[in-house]
Formats: sequence, C-alpha cells, structure tokens
Amino acid sequence: MNRVTGIKDNVLNDESYALMGAVLNGRDYKGAEVNLYGTVTIEQNMNSGWIYAVDEDYSSCYLFSDNDFKELEAHYSCPECGYENFERQFVEECNSACCMEYARDIELAPDFEEEEELEEEEDNTIVTQHQINEHLRPEF
Repeated sequence: MNRVTGIKDNVLNDESYALMGAVLNGRDYKGAEVNLYGTVTIEQNMNSGWIYAVDEDYSSCYLFSDNDFKELEAHYSCPECGYENFERQFVEECNSACCMEYARDIELAPDFEEEEELEEEEDNTIVTQHQINEHLRPEF
C-alpha cells in the first residue's frame, strides 16, 4: 500500500484531499493498480496549475483527468523532450521518435515494427483468379 507523506502547503484544497484518498484506495478509475513507489507526496505544477501525486523517485505520477475528481489516471512524461499527457492521448498525439520509443519501453504503445511486419504479411496474401471473379461479379 502506498503511503502519502504530505500535501504541499500551496495545494491544501478539495482536489488534493480527493487525490490523496484516491491514491490510498490503490486503484485508478479503470480498476488498475496505482503504481507508485514508496512514499507519495501531493504537489502542484505551478505552470499548469494541475495537482498531482508523485512517488519518491518521481518515476510515477497520477492526477485526475476529470473536473469531478473521480477519474484518477497515470500521467506520462517523455524523459527526453518533456512531452506529457495521459496514456491514450500520449500514444495518439505524440509525434516524436523519442516519445514513441519511451511509450514502447514502458509498454504504452505496441511495438510498431511488429505492426509494420503484420501489415506487410497481409499485403502479400495470394488472391486466386476465382476470388477476383467473385469480387467483380455484380450482385442482383
């Protein structure tokens, strides 16, 4: 079980208390186990204003992805370029090679080389003349 050691003074509010409760519950909104290491603190990003829970070595971060403080979700940050987002958006919206490599390393994104190989295999399927004729034959 995670241990929340403190809430920074500048974030003593309803969201920080809700976040602390959600982290102590140990599950995100999808039911997956919260993956925070050791002691946890509740902090605020002074640039964005977002309040988040972070573990002692700053390797995992969680925050609410909704305004009702119900959807606790892991938040990811590329260690090379600093791009950050929630899981789905991270994979869908990042477009740099370093982000894709990071997503593959932490198993957020599928191995794109394997996907390319599967697509190539699908393109090499043998089509018979009978299949072509059936496809071209009009239906009435």
